[in-house]
Amino acid sequence: MFISCGGFSATIAKNKGINVGIWCLGGFIFGPIGLIAAVGMPDKIQRRYMRLITEAKEPAKYSLEDKTSLENRQQTLSEHIDLAEGFEISKNASESEIWGKIIEVLGPERSAEADRSRSNFAKLPIGGRECSITKSDGTIFAIASSREDSQNIAFWKITLLIK
Repeated sequence: MFISCGGFSATIAKNKGINVGIWCLGGFIFGPIGLIAAVGMPDKIQRRYMRLITEAKEPAKYSLEDKTSLENRQQTLSEHIDLAEGFEISKNASESEIWGKIIEVLGPERSAEADRSRSNFAKLPIGGRECSITKSDGTIFAIASSREDSQNIAFWKITLLIK
């Protein structure tokens, strides 16, 4: 029973983005109590995903010196345009490969606005990945998101955010 509690604790820890080794050991040593403790730990992956969603919907907190740039960064997800084109790529594609495809789909005019160094990739807790496509001034102007199938292929869709 203590061995299985260690295994279950490790699986829960992996899914929550916390240290797998420590929680496997805790489940093995403390049994059901270690398992219950692992279940009670906060989900770091979900927190990060929720933070990304919040940052896309609301402006971040800036110092008073950044007040004018703060007004320029306000965006909402309620108004958007889904691009008709998307793309397929391997689930195991690197961020550079995915970024190249995103730029290709955006076209020359929109891709000139995209700043790779400010754009962020994130794994979604519900599966797939997401990339917030950001301008050089820090404004998120598009979101690329993927859904995966069982064939090692990720289907990406790009949504343009409008003011």
